[in-house]
Formats: sequence, structure tokens, C-alpha cells
Amino acid sequence: MSAILALAIVTAPSLGFVENTDSLAPNCQITASAAQAKSGWVKEGDNWYYYIGGYKARSKWIQSKGKWYYLKWNGVMATGWEKITGYWYYFDTVNGDMYSGRWLEKKISPKKSDWYYLGNSGIMYANQFLFYNDKWYYFDKDGIMLKNRMNYFIPNHGIWNFHADGHGERKA
Repeated sequence: MSAILALAIVTAPSLGFVENTDSLAPNCQITASAAQAKSGWVKEGDNWYYYIGGYKARSKWIQSKGKWYYLKWNGVMATGWEKITGYWYYFDTVNGDMYSGRWLEKKISPKKSDWYYLGNSGIMYANQFLFYNDKWYYFDKDGIMLKNRMNYFIPNHGIWNFHADGHGERKA
């Protein structure tokens, strides 16, 4: 038995065992940091980040609890308006979730507002019509719903009248 034990000790280095316990320290540190790696949503200062395997996700869409979020190039969660791959999106300014399938009002003054529409994909409508509640609405190149515009020409769609509430009727 002692001969087998002696053989095991002599051959241990060749079997992948470590002779010096000091060489375990780097492995233990890696294991410890991996066990303590950040994961999921983490607030740092005033910003929210999302960690995957201990690393900040960057320039990435994240779906969390059924809602969509976007992490900018620096890993910060997007809030407000954000242009991503050529399209405008709006993210809640408090919790960062993407608006989709809904209207967004931007107050210009106490009596004036601009209206936007974020489609089901979250992309802001621009240079296009929306058929909503049996009425037509049109959004200009900046995504603002037209209203109080008479005899307004839209290429390939003719002349339209847009009322105070924004709904339009084709004139010619």
C-alpha cells in the first residue's frame, strides 16, 4: 500500500496535480470573483447597467420581465429618445422600458403639444400614415403628427386636410 501511495506522490505532477499550493491562489481568486460577478440589472451612481457573466452589456437590446430595454455604447440603459440603427425609439425616463403601440405627447407650452406614435416594434412613425380608431393620422419627417393643416400635399397620397385633433381626410 505504501508503495502505491509513494508512486502516486512521485507521479502526481504528471497527472495534473499541483505541487505548490501557492499556485492555487490565482485559481482561487478567479473562482471567487466569478462567484461574486455582477449579473442582471445593477445601479451604479445615477445609471442602470445590465451585466451578463460579470461584464456590462453594451449596444444591446435586453428583454426583461416582458419589457424591452436598450443599453447604449457605454452600457448605460437608454432613457428618453434614442436613435438606434437609423430609427427613433422612446424609453421611459424613470424605468427605461421601451414605449410601443402607444401615443406620446410632448408639451411645447401649456396649450400646445406635439404628438408622436411608437409602433408595436417601438419605432417612431415618421413620413407615414397611421389608421387608428377608424381615422387617418399622418406623421412628418420628424415624427410629429400633423394637425391644423389644410390643403397639405403628401407625395403619392394627394392633398389632405388635418384637423385640430390630428385626424385627416383626403381632399383630392
